[in-house]
Amino acid sequence: AASMRLDPGSEGEGEVVFNIARGRIEKNSMTTLLPTTVTMRGPEAGAVTIRNNTKTSMTMDITRRQ
Repeated sequence: AASMRLDPGSEGEGEVVFNIARGRIEKNSMTTLLPTTVTMRGPEAGAVTIRNNTKTSMTMDITRRQ
């Protein structure tokens, strides 16, 4: 059996730039921080705990043709 817990301190933010005249998204970006703890029982009944911090950054931008 395993259990996963999202730890306090999870956070994220983002920005969307929308061009109303052209009716499209010009830029979209976000950053998230997700600390997690996973606890598992091994075959010999010993518990293993893994703590992890995952940081994700994403940016989507329109590329203009030359």
